[in-house]
Amino acid sequence: IKPGMERPIPVEEAPRISIIIVNHNGQRFLDALGQSLRRQTYRNHEVLCVDNGSSDDSVTFLRTQFPEVQVIEAENRGYGAGCNRGARAATGTYVMFLNEDYILPKDCLERLARTYERLRREDPEIGALACSQSAYDGTPNAPVYPGVIDLFGFMAPNRRKRTRGAFIPGCPFFTTRALFLKSDGFCEQIFLYGEDIDLSWRFTLIGKRNYSAPEIQVQHYEGGSLSGFPPKKIYYLLHATPIALFNNFAGPTLALFLFLHVLFVLTFVNVGLLVFTRGELRYQIAALRAFADFLRKLPSLIPYRARVQRSRVISDWTFLKQHFTFVPSLLRLRSYRRL
Repeated sequence: IKPGMERPIPVEEAPRISIIIVNHNGQRFLDALGQSLRRQTYRNHEVLCVDNGSSDDSVTFLRTQFPEVQVIEAENRGYGAGCNRGARAATGTYVMFLNEDYILPKDCLERLARTYERLRREDPEIGALACSQSAYDGTPNAPVYPGVIDLFGFMAPNRRKRTRGAFIPGCPFFTTRALFLKSDGFCEQIFLYGEDIDLSWRFTLIGKRNYSAPEIQVQHYEGGSLSGFPPKKIYYLLHATPIALFNNFAGPTLALFLFLHVLFVLTFVNVGLLVFTRGELRYQIAALRAFADFLRKLPSLIPYRARVQRSRVISDWTFLKQHFTFVPSLLRLRSYRRL
């Protein structure tokens, strides 16, 4: 049967999917996303939108135009914290996390649910499922496959095009609500970018396996959360990586990777930023502040890391044998802008 031609799953047979949207000043995207959710062929779903302190009319718009959406107003503590709050309020068997700047094809939930159920029959230790993204106008992008970790602690693309692996993107991040909550959800010390890498890594350490469905595409505006290339984006990207390393690596491996990561950022990345931005020091300051704030957060990260390390069943050696590359992600991505 061709994708999109399957018989819709009857509501009485379909496990409920909780779609959790985290929004911050994204009113301009909400109508397109909301209409695409109304068109879903998979009917047994609920929609929750955690509004992270928007100053636009997002909340009023949702409550008047999409009264079926459960709106949760929250302080802006970041994307991961918003997802966690939504998951705690959800009632579904499955949870799927989205930013506001997405549009879903009408059979998206149907195909994701079918794919997850099929994979779970084949592999009872399935963790999370991701899919590919096209541009907001529907132009296809490269298919998404689970990534690997490079020598400097950054996620690198998987060139072997395997659909099973360690690192998957967080939008949309499709998993069971029970597993998500049991794993403490996204790390709330990561404000934006990288919380998906940390969580999919933690899933892997407890013996779960993450998958992608590259044939399923969702439309993404890309940059709706933080458009352009401001220093703040560099800050968030470089702040998340050492937190993920600290949470998930054991002692000796952590010391090695954290040393290589800091060395790489202070030399190669900072020089690259200097060249790419034509000498704008704001980017170097953002990079240095990202690591300084990581050090400042260490006291609150230590108990979190302890829980991660106590629950793991996969050693660093086993993990690296399966999910490591010596080739830096910078070279695999071929351009600094894409990195």
